[in-house]
Amino acid sequence: MERDDRDLGGLTCVFDSDGEDTSFRKYDGMKCEVIDRDDEDLTTGMGTMWWIRLENGIELRAFSFELKPIEEE
Repeated sequence: MERDDRDLGGLTCVFDSDGEDTSFRKYDGMKCEVIDRDDEDLTTGMGTMWWIRLENGIELRAFSFELKPIEEE
């Protein structure tokens, strides 16, 4: 996968593991704040990763395809 050049930092998104990793499915549908791009994202070979903070306070790394930006009204 190629690097995702979108700037998701600071956005509110909905996390969706897309069924890829069963250990993260319990967080599907939760709102999260995108903290920052993970500097090590190119080493994964799977695409761009971001540090996120879920609405329950848990911080974890997520691929950009797992983050669905919420349109602010």
